[in-house]
Amino acid sequence: MSRSATICYRATGTTRESSVALDVSVVAPGSSSAGVPTRLPGAVGAGLVTVDLSGVPEGPFDLRIGLVGDGAVVPGVVVTIPGLVVAGAATDTTCP
Repeated sequence: MSRSATICYRATGTTRESSVALDVSVVAPGSSSAGVPTRLPGAVGAGLVTVDLSGVPEGPFDLRIGLVGDGAVVPGVVVTIPGLVVAGAATDTTCP
């Protein structure tokens, strides 16, 4: 079964930043280790990225998202979405 999550974002910056990406990790609840993140390309401004969750078993997980600018991880810019429940297939891939 194919599962995915859509992440809506807004990244601000100047035109100097030629590339923006999000490093996304699925973290088991209570774990401090996120493993190797998946790097998803984006752009300055509003956008969306789709995270492939097909290899993640059903159940609750935390989703850790870090910002990457011009190929370098931006220190201290990490958001954790706690308690994301992976279940079934979703079809909504739009952002408000």
